[in-house]
Amino acid sequence: RTLPNFAMESVSHDQMPFAHGDIKNIPYVHGGFFGAAPFMLTNPHWISILRILMPDVYVEISRRAAYAPAPKLIHWAENNPVVAAYGTAHELEFSGRVPTLEWDVFLDPYLVKRVEIVLNEKEGFLQRQRDSRKKAHKESHRKDDDHGLDVMEGENDDE
Repeated sequence: RTLPNFAMESVSHDQMPFAHGDIKNIPYVHGGFFGAAPFMLTNPHWISILRILMPDVYVEISRRAAYAPAPKLIHWAENNPVVAAYGTAHELEFSGRVPTLEWDVFLDPYLVKRVEIVLNEKEGFLQRQRDSRKKAHKESHRKDDDHGLDVMEGENDDE
């Protein structure tokens, strides 16, 4: 479940209380659900996931949660994969739909160029394969036509 459960505590008792009280709404849904981060931080199950998968982020945000107001706690979560998973799970759980996700991805330009080269080579390879099949198909039909003429000529010789 993705709703906060204040009656339940995680094993390490790490619910994160907010200095300015409970949050009543998500102020902004963007960047992989980063506006849902304060809600995620009240859920022991998702805090555990964050702690296991991203311990450095967990330590940083657990320090901030003690003094920062909820709207200030969303920026760390922009494009964070755990927060995106939480938001997606929440939407699926409560609406039954998988949401469309706006999520920025930052890629190494060198790797992007390599992928472009591979994709261009793939396209060239596939085109050469298509051309080769067409040529083989045409040659096959031409041989069949030539063979048919030979057979017809042979039949005519018998007469």
